[in-house]
Amino acid sequence: MKAMIFPGQGIQKQGMGRDLYAAFESARWIFDTADQISGQKLLHAMFDGQEKELSKSVNAQPAIFVYQVALASAQNSVVPDVVAGHSFGEFAALVVAGSVSFEEAFRLVLTRAALTHDLAEASADMAMAAVIGLADDEVESALGSLSEDMKSSVYVANYNGPGQIVLSGLRAAVAAACAQMKRLGARRAVMLPIEGAFHTPMVGFIGQALEKEIKSLNIITPQIPICQCATASIAYDAETIRKNLVAHPTSPVNWTVMTNSLVQFGAEKFYEVGTDDTLQKIVRRMYPAKRVGSLLHEDCYYGVVRDYSV
Repeated sequence: MKAMIFPGQGIQKQGMGRDLYAAFESARWIFDTADQISGQKLLHAMFDGQEKELSKSVNAQPAIFVYQVALASAQNSVVPDVVAGHSFGEFAALVVAGSVSFEEAFRLVLTRAALTHDLAEASADMAMAAVIGLADDEVESALGSLSEDMKSSVYVANYNGPGQIVLSGLRAAVAAACAQMKRLGARRAVMLPIEGAFHTPMVGFIGQALEKEIKSLNIITPQIPICQCATASIAYDAETIRKNLVAHPTSPVNWTVMTNSLVQFGAEKFYEVGTDDTLQKIVRRMYPAKRVGSLLHEDCYYGVVRDYSV
């Protein structure tokens, strides 16, 4: 069985999608449709914009979503049996699964991107940090040992494979947590260049703002099962998908459990739809016997997909 996996924000690159747009009619339709919906702003940001501008959430999220859907549609070498997205990557996964139309999902992405951008602009007191080299239970125990005011202001946002965790919350609490992790022997505990306590209850207003839009989405039974972030389990029906989408902004992303869920489902081959190998590294480390590949636009040109054995 084949799993198609979609990374989230952070994979944006200057010029992303330009060659894909030129080479494939199916991709061109996706790019042009998105550009029309966004008011003819997206393609310029993707193809000609500066890296700094593209990295802003208001541009990065739509660009990544459109690139991923276009890339997946431009090839026919990999027909997935299951899909999954890490954090923001879930939106492209939903379209590829056949559960939400591209146009409806893109409009939801635009709303999410604007909300995320506004939060980043106004949340200098919020931060995220990466912790490397401690087990999940060690990190969770350390957070529980913080002072009462601190431990109520910092959460685990991402479980990115064994020994890799991302914290999220108020900046002072995240900094205190990093200091505690270093005392416990973490190889790294560093603040990330992100302002916003994403995937925590502290950004519940994003979920509330999106909930009405999500409830009006025409979500149908997916043609391909999808492993969703909110539960780290595989969904097969429209109402479960809708419920998980509402919970998505405030739920931690447990990619460790999600990877396990994909393997338990029967996935033997994993193909990342992105610009690098962010998720592939995690899968390889957890399951070195699995085959791990990459969908890149260069692969589409030659009608093949890179497929690696480790």
